[in-house]
Amino acid sequence: MAWYDWVLWAGMAYMFIGTDFSLNWLAGAAFGHRIHRRSKNPFERIYYVVWARDDPAVRGDNIVGPPSVMPPWITNLCIINAVFTCMVELFLLIGMLQNPRPTWICVPALLFPARAVIEMIYGSQIIWGPARIRGSALANYLIIGLVPQVLLPCAVAWRFSGLGLGWIPALLFVGTPVVIMLWTWAVYRRNPVPALADQAGAV
Repeated sequence: MAWYDWVLWAGMAYMFIGTDFSLNWLAGAAFGHRIHRRSKNPFERIYYVVWARDDPAVRGDNIVGPPSVMPPWITNLCIINAVFTCMVELFLLIGMLQNPRPTWICVPALLFPARAVIEMIYGSQIIWGPARIRGSALANYLIIGLVPQVLLPCAVAWRFSGLGLGWIPALLFVGTPVVIMLWTWAVYRRNPVPALADQAGAV
Protein backbone atom coordinates (compact mmCIF):
# COMPACT_ATOMS: atom_id res chain seq x y z
CA MET A 1 0.00 0.00 0.00
CA ALA A 2 1.03 3.59 -0.51
CA TRP A 3 1.94 5.63 2.57
CA TYR A 4 -1.39 7.48 2.60
CA ASP A 5 -3.26 4.16 2.56
CA TRP A 6 -1.25 3.05 5.60
CA VAL A 7 -2.23 6.29 7.34
CA LEU A 8 -5.90 5.59 6.65
CA TRP A 9 -5.51 1.94 7.70
CA ALA A 10 -3.83 2.91 10.98
CA GLY A 11 -6.57 5.46 11.66
CA MET A 12 -9.26 2.84 11.13
CA ALA A 13 -7.39 0.41 13.40
CA TYR A 14 -7.30 3.16 16.05
CA MET A 15 -11.05 3.65 15.77
CA PHE A 16 -11.82 -0.08 15.74
CA ILE A 17 -9.61 -1.05 18.67
CA GLY A 18 -9.92 2.16 20.65
CA THR A 19 -13.63 2.87 20.33
CA ASP A 20 -15.94 0.86 18.16
CA PHE A 21 -14.98 -2.62 19.40
CA SER A 22 -13.37 -2.44 22.81
CA LEU A 23 -15.47 0.39 24.27
CA ASN A 24 -18.80 -0.94 23.03
CA TRP A 25 -18.27 -4.69 23.38
CA LEU A 26 -15.55 -5.20 25.99
CA ALA A 27 -16.48 -2.29 28.26
CA GLY A 28 -20.22 -2.83 27.76
CA ALA A 29 -21.27 0.59 26.42
CA ALA A 30 -23.42 -1.06 23.73
CA PHE A 31 -25.46 -2.65 26.50
CA GLY A 32 -26.17 0.69 28.19
CA HIS A 33 -23.64 0.04 30.94
CA ARG A 34 -22.14 3.11 32.56
CA ILE A 35 -18.37 3.28 32.83
CA HIS A 36 -17.19 3.05 36.45
CA ARG A 37 -13.69 3.93 37.62
CA ARG A 38 -13.66 1.19 40.29
CA SER A 39 -15.04 -1.58 38.07
CA LYS A 40 -13.44 -5.03 38.03
CA ASN A 41 -13.46 -4.81 34.24
CA PRO A 42 -10.06 -3.38 33.16
CA PHE A 43 -11.57 -1.90 29.99
CA GLU A 44 -14.05 0.08 32.04
CA ARG A 45 -11.25 1.52 34.18
CA ILE A 46 -9.27 2.48 31.08
CA TYR A 47 -12.26 4.13 29.41
CA TYR A 48 -13.18 5.97 32.55
CA VAL A 49 -9.80 7.71 32.38
CA VAL A 50 -9.78 8.43 28.64
CA TRP A 51 -13.48 9.12 28.11
CA ALA A 52 -16.13 8.79 30.79
CA ARG A 53 -14.59 11.05 33.45
CA ASP A 54 -14.95 13.98 31.04
CA ASP A 55 -18.59 13.30 30.20
CA PRO A 56 -21.14 13.79 33.01
CA ALA A 57 -23.84 12.16 30.86
CA VAL A 58 -21.84 8.94 30.80
CA ARG A 59 -20.51 8.82 34.33
CA GLY A 60 -24.00 9.56 35.70
CA ASP A 61 -23.83 13.07 37.19
CA ASN A 62 -27.29 14.61 37.64
CA ILE A 63 -28.93 12.08 35.34
CA VAL A 64 -32.43 10.87 36.19
CA GLY A 65 -32.73 7.10 36.19
CA PRO A 66 -30.75 4.05 37.33
CA PRO A 67 -27.12 4.94 38.06
CA SER A 68 -25.89 1.87 36.18
CA VAL A 69 -27.67 2.62 32.90
CA MET A 70 -26.66 5.24 30.33
CA PRO A 71 -29.19 7.53 28.60
CA PRO A 72 -30.94 5.75 25.69
CA TRP A 73 -29.55 8.03 22.98
CA ILE A 74 -25.97 7.18 23.98
CA THR A 75 -26.74 3.46 24.21
CA ASN A 76 -28.34 3.47 20.75
CA LEU A 77 -25.29 5.14 19.22
CA CYS A 78 -23.07 2.59 20.97
CA ILE A 79 -25.13 -0.29 19.56
CA ILE A 80 -24.75 1.09 16.03
CA ASN A 81 -21.01 1.47 16.60
CA ALA A 82 -20.74 -2.04 17.99
CA VAL A 83 -22.51 -3.71 15.07
CA PHE A 84 -22.62 -1.61 11.91
CA THR A 85 -19.41 0.35 12.30
CA CYS A 86 -17.33 -2.61 13.44
CA MET A 87 -18.51 -4.60 10.41
CA VAL A 88 -17.64 -1.77 8.01
CA GLU A 89 -14.22 -1.24 9.61
CA LEU A 90 -13.38 -4.95 9.51
CA PHE A 91 -14.22 -5.15 5.80
CA LEU A 92 -12.02 -2.11 5.13
CA LEU A 93 -9.13 -3.26 7.33
CA ILE A 94 -9.06 -6.68 5.67
CA GLY A 95 -9.79 -5.47 2.14
CA MET A 96 -7.04 -2.84 2.14
CA LEU A 97 -4.43 -5.49 2.98
CA GLN A 98 -5.37 -7.71 0.04
CA ASN A 99 -3.39 -7.59 -3.18
CA PRO A 100 -4.95 -7.07 -5.64
CA ARG A 101 -7.45 -4.95 -3.77
CA PRO A 102 -11.02 -6.36 -4.05
CA THR A 103 -13.58 -4.40 -6.03
CA TRP A 104 -16.14 -4.63 -3.21
CA ILE A 105 -14.05 -2.37 -0.96
CA CYS A 106 -15.81 0.69 -2.39
CA VAL A 107 -19.06 -0.39 -0.71
CA PRO A 108 -17.89 -0.26 2.95
CA ALA A 109 -15.76 2.80 2.13
CA LEU A 110 -18.79 4.76 0.96
CA LEU A 111 -20.80 3.54 3.98
CA PHE A 112 -18.10 4.64 6.41
CA PRO A 113 -19.16 8.33 6.59
CA ALA A 114 -22.15 7.11 8.59
CA ARG A 115 -19.63 6.75 11.43
CA ALA A 116 -18.85 10.45 11.08
CA VAL A 117 -22.55 11.23 11.47
CA ILE A 118 -22.68 9.19 14.68
CA GLU A 119 -19.72 11.13 16.10
CA MET A 120 -21.25 14.47 15.12
CA ILE A 121 -24.48 13.55 16.95
CA TYR A 122 -22.58 12.52 20.06
CA GLY A 123 -20.23 15.51 19.87
CA SER A 124 -23.06 18.01 19.55
CA GLN A 125 -24.70 16.57 22.65
CA ILE A 126 -21.69 16.69 24.93
CA ILE A 127 -20.34 20.03 23.68
CA TRP A 128 -23.55 22.08 23.38
CA GLY A 129 -26.13 19.86 25.08
CA PRO A 130 -26.71 19.29 28.81
CA ALA A 131 -23.25 17.76 29.45
CA ARG A 132 -21.54 20.98 28.26
CA ILE A 133 -17.90 19.85 28.54
CA ARG A 134 -15.32 22.63 28.49
CA GLY A 135 -11.60 23.24 29.05
CA SER A 136 -9.18 20.32 28.99
CA ALA A 137 -12.05 17.82 28.70
CA LEU A 138 -13.20 19.48 25.48
CA ALA A 139 -9.64 19.64 24.13
CA ASN A 140 -9.12 15.92 24.84
CA TYR A 141 -12.37 15.02 23.13
CA LEU A 142 -11.57 17.09 20.05
CA ILE A 143 -8.13 15.47 19.73
CA ILE A 144 -9.04 11.83 20.37
CA GLY A 145 -12.69 11.85 19.36
CA LEU A 146 -14.55 14.42 17.29
CA VAL A 147 -11.95 15.59 14.77
CA PRO A 148 -10.32 12.27 13.78
CA GLN A 149 -13.52 10.22 14.00
CA VAL A 150 -15.41 12.64 11.76
CA LEU A 151 -12.72 13.41 9.18
CA LEU A 152 -11.17 9.92 8.90
CA PRO A 153 -14.34 8.15 7.65
CA CYS A 154 -14.87 10.95 5.15
CA ALA A 155 -11.22 10.70 4.02
CA VAL A 156 -11.59 6.93 3.51
CA ALA A 157 -14.73 7.46 1.43
CA TRP A 158 -12.89 10.12 -0.59
CA ARG A 159 -9.98 7.73 -1.18
CA PHE A 160 -12.19 5.04 -2.73
CA SER A 161 -14.77 7.29 -4.38
CA GLY A 162 -12.83 7.50 -7.64
CA LEU A 163 -13.27 11.27 -7.73
CA GLY A 164 -9.56 12.00 -7.32
CA LEU A 165 -8.12 15.18 -5.87
CA GLY A 166 -9.60 18.61 -6.42
CA TRP A 167 -11.68 21.23 -4.70
CA ILE A 168 -15.06 19.66 -5.52
CA PRO A 169 -14.30 16.31 -3.78
CA ALA A 170 -12.69 18.25 -0.93
CA LEU A 171 -15.85 20.29 -0.46
CA LEU A 172 -17.94 17.12 -0.58
CA PHE A 173 -15.94 14.95 1.83
CA VAL A 174 -14.33 17.54 4.10
CA GLY A 175 -16.43 20.67 3.71
CA THR A 176 -19.74 18.89 4.31
CA PRO A 177 -19.01 17.62 7.87
CA VAL A 178 -17.50 21.00 8.78
CA VAL A 179 -20.63 22.81 7.54
CA ILE A 180 -22.86 20.37 9.46
CA MET A 181 -21.00 21.01 12.71
CA LEU A 182 -21.13 24.79 12.19
CA TRP A 183 -24.83 24.54 11.42
CA THR A 184 -25.35 22.46 14.57
CA TRP A 185 -23.46 25.04 16.63
CA ALA A 186 -25.69 27.79 15.19
CA VAL A 187 -28.84 25.83 16.08
CA TYR A 188 -27.69 25.35 19.67
CA ARG A 189 -26.76 29.04 19.88
CA ARG A 190 -30.27 29.95 18.77
CA ASN A 191 -31.95 27.43 21.07
CA PRO A 192 -29.55 26.85 23.99
CA VAL A 193 -30.01 23.77 26.17
CA PRO A 194 -29.54 24.25 29.94
CA ALA A 195 -26.38 22.67 31.27
CA LEU A 196 -26.63 19.84 33.81
CA ALA A 197 -25.33 22.15 36.52
CA ASP A 198 -28.09 24.67 35.75
CA GLN A 199 -30.73 21.93 35.74
CA ALA A 200 -29.53 20.67 39.13
CA GLY A 201 -29.66 24.19 40.56
CA ALA A 202 -33.20 24.65 39.34
CA VAL A 203 -34.46 21.51 41.08
